[in-house]
Amino acid sequence: MLDMEYRALPKFDQEFVSSKGSALEFNTLLFSRYWTGFDFSKPIRILDLGGVRSSTIDFFSDYPCFITVVNSIGELIYTGRDDESDLDTAEQINRIIPIDEQPYDLILVWDCFNYLPADIITILHYRLSLACHKNTRVYGFLYTSEKQNISPWDFQVHSHSKMSSQASTAETRQIRPLNSLKLMQYMPCFKLDRSVLIVNGMQEFLLTQN
Repeated sequence: MLDMEYRALPKFDQEFVSSKGSALEFNTLLFSRYWTGFDFSKPIRILDLGGVRSSTIDFFSDYPCFITVVNSIGELIYTGRDDESDLDTAEQINRIIPIDEQPYDLILVWDCFNYLPADIITILHYRLSLACHKNTRVYGFLYTSEKQNISPWDFQVHSHSKMSSQASTAETRQIRPLNSLKLMQYMPCFKLDRSVLIVNGMQEFLLTQN
């Protein structure tokens, strides 16, 4: 049975899904191995930085889960850009991502690291580390291509071995890709557990605490 909590509800959702193209389906090697290795004798606690996605909720509803959906990726991208804010960057991230005293088993960051500058990733990673225990995994994707959509993709889980993603716009930009080595330099509280190149230059990764 799925126990859900909604936080920071869909402020960005309507804008985010209004102009999607066709979905890209792909097999998830790391997520599949990780999920099928869970001990489901007790509820799995999940923190999802993305929005509420019906297919994802349907998947997790088949398992004993407690999932907190904070819909924070859109806000994180603009963190630190508002000069009129009374809060410093760390305080803004603390507000965007409220966490409980009880740690999570899995944190879904999707592709948000690709869209954040190094200083924001570092502040965010300290916040996420407070939501972890020693066996928590942080799951997401890095893009290896120098051409990247200007907005994060919308990810949905269909099964433990299959997901899909859709771009919110066809507009792209030239970037210097963020690789896992650089990511770990920005996130000293974590280490790379595993990563694998899966489709269209997309790298699936799992992080764990140092």
